[in-house]
This record gives sequence, C-alpha cells and structure tokens, in this order.
Amino acid sequence: MSVPPSATGRVPVTAVLRSGQHDYRSAYAPIEHRDLETRYAVSRAEATILALAVKIPDDLKVGYVMGVGDDVPEGISQLGADVELLSSEMLARGRLDDYDAIVIGTRAYAVRDDLRTHNARLVDYTERGGNLIVLYNTPEFQPNQFAPYPGELPQNSEEISQEDAPVRILSADQRVVQWPNVITVDDFDGWVEQRGSKFYSSWDDAYVPIIESNDVGQAPQRGGWLQASYGEGTYTYFAYALHRQLPYGIPGAYRILANLLALGSR
Repeated sequence: MSVPPSATGRVPVTAVLRSGQHDYRSAYAPIEHRDLETRYAVSRAEATILALAVKIPDDLKVGYVMGVGDDVPEGISQLGADVELLSSEMLARGRLDDYDAIVIGTRAYAVRDDLRTHNARLVDYTERGGNLIVLYNTPEFQPNQFAPYPGELPQNSEEISQEDAPVRILSADQRVVQWPNVITVDDFDGWVEQRGSKFYSSWDDAYVPIIESNDVGQAPQRGGWLQASYGEGTYTYFAYALHRQLPYGIPGAYRILANLLALGSR
C-alpha cells in the first residue's frame, strides 16, 4: 500500500485476510521466555505509518558503528539515506571518505575494542572534511582521548530524565538548526522516556552548545549537543536520546537526525 502524499501525522493501516465467507482481522505475536511455556498475544492486525514533513539531501551515504544495539540505522534508512554498518575491517582499513556521515552508535565505545583501536582514523576522516556524529555514550568514551578537542565526561555525568523537560535553543544561527529543516523547540514535543543522558560536564571553546535543558531543580545542561569544526569537517557529540525516540516515531527526532546527517552533504 501507499500513503497519500497529502497525509500527515499517524495513519492507521489495517490488514484483512478474506477466505471464503470469512474475514480475519487478528494478528498474534509469540511471547517466549526461557523455562516458560510459549504464549501468544493476540491483537487486531493494525499498524501505524508516520507521515511527516522532513527534508534530507539526496543520495547521502552513511556509515554506522553499532554499539550495544539500537534502531538508529533503521531510522536513517527510513529517511532515504543509504546506511551501512561498519565492520572491524572497514574501521581498520576501509575508505572512510566514501561516507557523507559516520555515526557512532549508543555505547559503542563501551563494547567495540576495534572502535577504540582505530578511532584516530575517524578523527582524521573528520579533519579531511567528514561528518562524524557520536551518539549517547558512557564514560568509556573519553573526549580527551577520542575526540578532536578536550572535554570531560565523568562517571556521574548529568542526564535529563524528564521527557518533557523544557528545551531552549542556544545557537539558532548554526547550520544544523537551520538546514535542511528549521529546528524549533516544537521538535522536542512528544519525546518518551527521557531527554538524554551522559552529557559533557565541561568542554573546549571549540565546541558550540546547540541547546540546553534541565529537570526540575537541576541546573541548565548544555553538554548534551555539542558541535565543533575540525579541519574541513564537523564533529558532533549528541547525547539526546534519538535511540529511544526513533522507534516511537517522534517527528522531531527524525528532523534533527536529518539535519545532523546533512552536515556532511557534498
């Protein structure tokens, strides 16, 4: 099926199987746990398609360094970009300059020895004009070792746990806020579970904080979305929880992701 071009928001889709005089409108999913009998959850055969207005440059090629596992590559693909999971061989010897953007996934520095070993190649890629985006990572990611400019990501790094915590845009003149989608505070509406986690506590002046937010009673946090020019390229640390928002179809998360990827448009 296809969604009409004029559709916006969430569009329900219902599946019906017709056999003879009977219509079947139910679906089921197995529930399996070790040492327990398999059960089946029955529901209506329905799905929801999210139709949203989002722009992204054509023919973007994105490399993704998977960490503990997330659905961000699927979100990138749904935007229309070509995404490839980067293997250890690619990190060690591959042609990184072929990618318009390289994204380091959630907690990748905690679980990928190859990423830590070959991180310098990613920094060099950035300096030559690449677009490197580091998503939420735990303190195994040490900015003073792995980022092009120094910063601090302590063990007790701040997080913003309120999903509706107010957001303020600090750098509205930055390209990542203006193109190809104009990002506003409305793009943080409807977020689920949290705003983000593992924010920088301090950073080099080369970084530009893009937004700030805070829980009730918490000081404003500016270390969750930092961007810096490095050589001919762009380096971004983005600790806001895209990996939680994309599977829930949060429109603003897709628009922000598109803008992050577009920084490497050539």
